Amino acid sequence: MQPQLNFDKPSQKVLLDKYVSELLKWNKTHNLIGKTTEETVLNRHIEDSLQIKNFFKKEDKIIYDFGSGAGLPAIPLAVAFLSEDLEKKFHLFESNTKKASFLQNIIAKLKLENALVRNERIEVSKGEIKPDIITARAFSSLVEIFDIAKPLMQPETKFILHKGLSAVNEVAEAKKKYNFEYKLHQSKCGDGFILECCALSAI
Repeated sequence: MQPQLNFDKPSQKVLLDKYVSELLKWNKTHNLIGKTTEETVLNRHIEDSLQIKNFFKKEDKIIYDFGSGAGLPAIPLAVAFLSEDLEKKFHLFESNTKKASFLQNIIAKLKLENALVRNERIEVSKGEIKPDIITARAFSSLVEIFDIAKPLMQPETKFILHKGLSAVNEVAEAKKKYNFEYKLHQSKCGDGFILECCALSAI
């Protein structure tokens, strides 16, 4: 499977190649991705991250990536938007200091001016800049994501979440506590789903 987007500049592929190289190198000591996924990193992690790019609209400027870890999906997306929308700003939330060090290192190496690391727990973040979009991949259950996001949101904030096979059950559980609109899309890179949510409010 090829990535969802066609890179206008060869430099974008170069940046992603550098990212993958650094990711695999740091993974030896930092446990950023599962060891069993290293051989399929392009499909399992990079293409999986890039498949949500088309869900972003021009007016979406501030993106919060919860539990960023290895920088997925935020780093591939930041690279993808470099040549077309530098007004988008990716905030990578990662409370683990070692993982945050990797993120700071890779952002500096790739010179990603549209990405920054927030080495803090999301729950204690002041959220001085309200997000237009919240992303999360292998982070937490849907209701827990909503619980954490609620104080940081604006009414128009949207969620674009990578979810596994439990997505339908997670939506049902979250519906017991929150009102929200959603769309469930089959992932193009595996058995999971891409879950879009908006119009969130507590019951």
